[in-house]
Amino acid sequence: QLILQCTNKPNYEPRIDMELVYNEWFSSIFNENRSIKHVYSTVIDEQSMDHPLIDLDINSISEIVLKNAKIRPNRRFKPLLSIVRGQGGGKSRCIEELKLALNKREDVLALAITFNHNTEFYVEDEVWDTKSERIFSALSYLARIASSFYEEDFSDILNRMKMSYSTAIKPYELNGDVKAVELLRSFIKYILNTPKAKSIKTLVILADEIIIFEDGVKKSKQISCSESFEANSVLRSAVLDTNFFDNRIVNAALIISSLQSKPLGRSTSGRVINALELPENLSPDK
Repeated sequence: QLILQCTNKPNYEPRIDMELVYNEWFSSIFNENRSIKHVYSTVIDEQSMDHPLIDLDINSISEIVLKNAKIRPNRRFKPLLSIVRGQGGGKSRCIEELKLALNKREDVLALAITFNHNTEFYVEDEVWDTKSERIFSALSYLARIASSFYEEDFSDILNRMKMSYSTAIKPYELNGDVKAVELLRSFIKYILNTPKAKSIKTLVILADEIIIFEDGVKKSKQISCSESFEANSVLRSAVLDTNFFDNRIVNAALIISSLQSKPLGRSTSGRVINALELPENLSPDK
């Protein structure tokens, strides 16, 4: 039953608690009993993990990430971390190694998502029942985070979400109640509230090849994409802008990797972007 927030003012329409709506939707499509400390590869081929990386101090990079995560949430001053390398330069392998290293810590949850490899982005497959580029983005991110967290096949999660969105969430979208950042943040809070994640004090989202997603959305005939569309805007706001809870501290960091990400400086929103520098001779294959 939905909780409605009302006031005593006359002619005031009750506001629906959308987080409760979202949580009911999440609980209907996601498996709550899967392990969160996964060890399988999410962004690169499993065989590539058999080769040790040379000259990569993953522990030092991990410490930088955790230090960054402790910075208080803020719309402009909480930094976004970026890994920028040329094609075949080892950035995806670095993300996988970093995820594995961070997840060895009991109170850290690192989730790696990508728009390549096992969760590659195909416009014709991700046909969401929405015309909003931001809600489209939130749903695409949500599906990949869910696949990483629950260790479930991405296509299965995608199909379950697409089948149920039209009836569970779309009516609220038509009324203007669905906000992309709130939708994605609600899912992050949802997984952090699962019994196996209650002890988590730091969340790290590692996103690979976002530029593939951005290019795909701009070419999509399903939605009208604005010229100012940024593929990571919804994700960075959901992760970095505000605290997830009022009575519980969960530090957060967001790392993006792409051929065309800005390594330093600021995003168009004014947010600081800090580079995680990789060794020049880093090889993902040996």
